[in-house]
Amino acid sequence: MAEAKSKQLLHNLSLLLEINSILNSAVSMDQVLQSIARGLVDVFGYGGSLVFEHQEDEGPVLTIKAFAYNYGSETIERIEKLLGFPLVGYQFHPETGGLFHRFYSEHQAVLSNNVTVLVAGMLHSTGKMKLAPVITRLLKIKSVIVYPLVVKERTIGVLVVAAQKQMRREDLELVRAFADQAAIAMERAHLYEKEHRLVSELTILRSVANSISTSLDLDDILTKAARLMVEHFNIDHCGILAFDADFEMSRVLAEYPDRSIIGQTFPIKGYGAAERIIEVPEPLFIEDTRTNPLMTTVREAMVRMDIGSMLILPLVIKGRTIGSIGLDSIGKQCTFRDKEINLAQAIADQVAIALENGRLFAEEHHQRQINETLREITQAVGSSLDPDDVLRMILQELKKVIDYQGGAILLIDEKERLLYVRMLEGYGKDAKLVTLPLDSDKGITVEVARTGEPLYVPDVSQDERYINIGINTGSELAVPLKIKERVIGILNVETDKIDAYSKEDLRLLTTFANQSAVALENARYYESIRLSEERFSHIAENIGDWVWEIDNEGRYTYCNSVVTSILGYTPEEMMGRPLYDFAIESEYEKIKNWAEQFPEKPETFNNALTSKLHRQGNTVILKSRGTPLLDASGEVIGFRGVNQDITRELQLEEQLRQAQKLESLGTLAGGIAHDFNNILGGMLGYASLIKEELPAGSDLLAEIETIITLAKRAAELTGRLLAFARKGHYQLVPVDLNGIVNEVVQLLLRTIDKAVAVKTSLRSSLDAVMGDSGQISQMLLNLCLNGCEAMPAGGRLLIKTENIVIDNIGEEALAELEAGSYVKLTVSDTGMGIEPYIQERIFDPFFTTKEGAGGVKHSGLGLAMVFGIVKSHGGAVKLESEKGKGSAFSIYLPCTEKNIQIGREKEKRVPEGKETILVVDDELVLCEVVGRMLETGGYRVILANSGKQALDIYSRQHQDIDLIVLDIIMPDMDGKKVYERLKKIHAKVKVLIASGYSKAGQGQTMLADGAKGFLQKPFERTDMLYKVREVLDAT
Repeated sequence: MAEAKSKQLLHNLSLLLEINSILNSAVSMDQVLQSIARGLVDVFGYGGSLVFEHQEDEGPVLTIKAFAYNYGSETIERIEKLLGFPLVGYQFHPETGGLFHRFYSEHQAVLSNNVTVLVAGMLHSTGKMKLAPVITRLLKIKSVIVYPLVVKERTIGVLVVAAQKQMRREDLELVRAFADQAAIAMERAHLYEKEHRLVSELTILRSVANSISTSLDLDDILTKAARLMVEHFNIDHCGILAFDADFEMSRVLAEYPDRSIIGQTFPIKGYGAAERIIEVPEPLFIEDTRTNPLMTTVREAMVRMDIGSMLILPLVIKGRTIGSIGLDSIGKQCTFRDKEINLAQAIADQVAIALENGRLFAEEHHQRQINETLREITQAVGSSLDPDDVLRMILQELKKVIDYQGGAILLIDEKERLLYVRMLEGYGKDAKLVTLPLDSDKGITVEVARTGEPLYVPDVSQDERYINIGINTGSELAVPLKIKERVIGILNVETDKIDAYSKEDLRLLTTFANQSAVALENARYYESIRLSEERFSHIAENIGDWVWEIDNEGRYTYCNSVVTSILGYTPEEMMGRPLYDFAIESEYEKIKNWAEQFPEKPETFNNALTSKLHRQGNTVILKSRGTPLLDASGEVIGFRGVNQDITRELQLEEQLRQAQKLESLGTLAGGIAHDFNNILGGMLGYASLIKEELPAGSDLLAEIETIITLAKRAAELTGRLLAFARKGHYQLVPVDLNGIVNEVVQLLLRTIDKAVAVKTSLRSSLDAVMGDSGQISQMLLNLCLNGCEAMPAGGRLLIKTENIVIDNIGEEALAELEAGSYVKLTVSDTGMGIEPYIQERIFDPFFTTKEGAGGVKHSGLGLAMVFGIVKSHGGAVKLESEKGKGSAFSIYLPCTEKNIQIGREKEKRVPEGKETILVVDDELVLCEVVGRMLETGGYRVILANSGKQALDIYSRQHQDIDLIVLDIIMPDMDGKKVYERLKKIHAKVKVLIASGYSKAGQGQTMLADGAKGFLQKPFERTDMLYKVREVLDAT
């Protein structure tokens, strides 16, 4: 007996060791549970076994996890069919399971032969307890052992062993020993799975964290998180949503797998589940979305997407819910254990961080973009001073941060109280450039201009103030452009979408508008400065005076272009040079001291006279006025002045004084010449009468000829006096220029320094010119004397004549000449030459650089007279000179085809007549001699010594008088008035003027008024008779 018992013990021990080996080889809980179930059947030989597992987080619930049997699969399938559910996974509460309560609560083992009662207890919760006897018969079970699996006073499961025989106490002990090993194996597997689960949870959390830390792509991070949730929790779909700042709308940011809902929005208000997690940021499990009242507003979407259950996880940052994650079961309901929910929330917390980081990154990126745009606007302002360019840049850059279809900048005209469109973007060519009064009740922008506050209209169709200017507008956002609370304009954006802009857009546009206002104001300020500078520059360049500015060191910082015409320097050459560099020697120290002291003693000055040195060395006299330049703080930063060149003005004043002197001298000379001509007239007249009465061969003829010659030479002298007095008479007749040159050369040879060699180069067949030989002689003599004075140490004076043809006038000096044939007279010397600046003014009256005896300057009339004589002869004068090499004056006189008059061919008989002639002259001698001359010609003569006497005679005898010889200068009534009275007596009166003055002046006026001829005193008898006959015979 004892031996048999020992053998049984050894056998049982062997079985336990074998089963222990099997259990130790299992790792996962499923493997352990299957090993326990199979071990009881395969190793110990029992008929069947059930292994229940108890999870602490599931409460007092037992779940069948594994079973084994030797009844045949048909029996098990029949039992599952009777029950209506599979055995594995079946759960029941041991409190309602009769005998199960003992081992569950009190950790007691049960050996029972009443199998039906035990099975009925297991089926209590299903309501199918009546099937217990049927199941018992099918399995043929005779007895059952129920043994608790306990670890550290904690029930982790239940082991049920069934046998088709009656089991004894030894079986109970064996099962107890086996149960202890099974409990240890299950606890080890549980710890393994717990560790594995922790590793898995850490892995998924690390995966999410890595995604957050290694990627800046929020979409990529959220999609990975959704995929990990789906894979780890074995669910069908995961969606991640973000809430807006006002908890008004939620938007789908990511999902897995793709169900095409990314970007869709759902209202939060009324969505109970969303409102719940916002109010209480904790996980929310919706077991049935179709029936849960929190899902009412989204139920239609839930049905459409076939979502059965949903676990909603709040995304929380600093106690604020910013979004949610939804774990969805598609087409069925599901459950989540607390550990799963906790893990899911831990992942959600990581996603919340990613979402917040993404938001912060997006905001930071957005802000960077804004800052970059503002920087570009600032750069645009710096690179352009054109307000239109700045406005265009503002609208173009604004598109980078705010989406709009039409953008506009409107400006305020404060003077006219108007708001007008200045710049548009996106409206097209047909846009209306509206202008609105600021008191108008139309225009959203007008309202903003009046209030100075931003205005957002989400739907313009509902706002009567809206004005359409060219696009289909849904919403409009307008903000003021302000400078120190002063509204200067409006920045307005429009889009075709309804309610398109957010509070963030409003804040952004306001910030943008503030920067834009500064940019615009700066551009307008710079534009006003530019226009001011342009006006100043335009005025400065066209004022005709030299405008200048200097810094505090007295150096030029600005000169207008007029300085070139005044001093000969360009503005660029003046820059940086001190103003005393150009002072004449006598003013140098005075101007230098002023330049050093004016910053400390800034004073305005007016009409100050100063002198500057021209680039060529001559002195320029300036009238100067100026004022200090001050900066915004009132500090002196320089000086600005305007210099007027009065050199010419002073010269003209001097010329006027000289002219007044000359006028006085001319009047005196003219009077003397007139009186002298009257005297000469008597002498020449009587001499010519005596000559006519002397017989041929008389010894007195030679003396009389001498008297006549001397009288003529005296007449030439009076002619020069009259020319000086500008009362001479030019006799333009064909002239031989070579002859005049020879006469002048003979005069020069007798008068100039012998160190000057006078040479001629005369064209033998020189054309004649129309001219006054006396004036041409004077002109040539002046040129020759100038040339000699230019050679104080001696040299060569060359006079050259030649015929030339001018067919293309290209030189400025000859511009007034017509194409044709000319005689060119050139006077050249080998003297010092003439400076360019002197050449420009050399023909000006009274301009001279020469000094005579005692330092007295010459009159400056010589070359002016040359110029005047040449011009009066229809010619031109050209100067060519080079410093140190001499000068050449070329005179161009037009040719004539008329023959040169050698002298009047004497007729055998002087023309005579029998007409009656009235001679009128206040000089009794002249009156008588003229009468004698006429009488010798056969004329009847009546004499009158005054104008009144002549009028009295003519009024009585005008029918008998055929001609009147009339003097001009008479004391009681001059010849002009007498002539006017004579015409009133008889309109066709014939008058021959005889005067000691030229026919210019009154004589010319009388000729134009009908007088028939002019005779210059003094004259010979034959000249008189020829002229009288000419006038009488004229029709």
